[in-house]
Amino acid sequence: MAYNYKKIISVNFILLVHFLVFLLLTNSEIGEAALCKRASQTWSGMCTTTHNCDNQCKSWENADHGACHWGGGQRKCYCFFKC
Repeated sequence: MAYNYKKIISVNFILLVHFLVFLLLTNSEIGEAALCKRASQTWSGMCTTTHNCDNQCKSWENADHGACHWGGGQRKCYCFFKC
């Protein structure tokens, strides 16, 4: 029985390329910028509504988004920026 080694190598190479593309597409960190969290410089008082914190961070501090999180024993408004 004769094997066509060129065809076998070609098929294996194509499978390898497809596998590498699959790995690149499924990696969630590729293409996404890391976000850094910083307490809002403009928010005062306890943060109770993430929607309001988000709006303030975007409007006043040019952040990507904002959210209420616990910090220092109270809920604070944190703004998220690209690192």
